[in-house]
Amino acid sequence: MISHLFYSLYLFKAGLLFGLIFFLVFSLSKDWSFFCLKS
Repeated sequence: MISHLFYSLYLFKAGLLFGLIFFLVFSLSKDWSFFCLKS
């Protein structure tokens, strides 16, 4: 039971990290396209 809890916590942390990286890449690409359109 404890190992299952640690496994779910690890999956939650990994999903949170991937979500943060995806959000950063998405915002950066959006800003980059906006900068290209502006110039």
